[in-house]
Amino acid sequence: MSSRVGYVQRRVQAVLRINRPNDEITNRIYSRNNSHLRGRNERANSVYDFDLTETDLSQLTGPEAHSDLVTKKRISARNFVGLYVILAVFCIAVWCVGYFVRGSMPWWISMLVGIAPLLAGFLHTWLVQISTEYRIFEDSLEIESGIVSRRIENIQLFRVRDLGFQQSIMGRLLNVGNIAVSSTDQSTPHLVLRGIDQPRELYETLRSLVAKSSAARRTMIVEDEAALENTDGIQSQ
Repeated sequence: MSSRVGYVQRRVQAVLRINRPNDEITNRIYSRNNSHLRGRNERANSVYDFDLTETDLSQLTGPEAHSDLVTKKRISARNFVGLYVILAVFCIAVWCVGYFVRGSMPWWISMLVGIAPLLAGFLHTWLVQISTEYRIFEDSLEIESGIVSRRIENIQLFRVRDLGFQQSIMGRLLNVGNIAVSSTDQSTPHLVLRGIDQPRELYETLRSLVAKSSAARRTMIVEDEAALENTDGIQSQ
């Protein structure tokens, strides 16, 4: 339950973070009126310092809690086709050698030596797939990674400055690729979504969401600036 509560708290904080004056432009706007800034910061801190009750948890983890989830992805198994081919060739080569020297070596040893790397490769790729999940929300990008311990990295989409699309020849044939994300986030300035199936569609979706989030952010700053100017006018009177 504690891990579930912690995850929900991180999600709520990520959503609320967009309303905090935490970038240079917004700080300049709010610094015009110190008393207004202190009042706003006190209200913001009161929002951030909260404890979730069972009722809050049920509301935040219900169907409406993830209504802004656009899509989620994992590393595709097709991303490891090249590794599977190499291991399969190695396995067949070992079996062929074992067949020709079967008089001096038991057959099961060559069988085991040949298939062991192949099984290890399948296990490795399976662990890589289940250990990482990419979640795209309307206003943020989350990467959850880890098997025993879990880690969640979050980037607000209005902070994204550049998106890159990478696809090799094999990736084009298998329709898998990577998406590179560069942002102004200090903790995670660069992220790569690796081995995504249908990467072009996800790339276009991210571009659209980033543009939408940036426009909403600019609108919010303009509205806050206008509100502060009105407040300054009222106080001067």
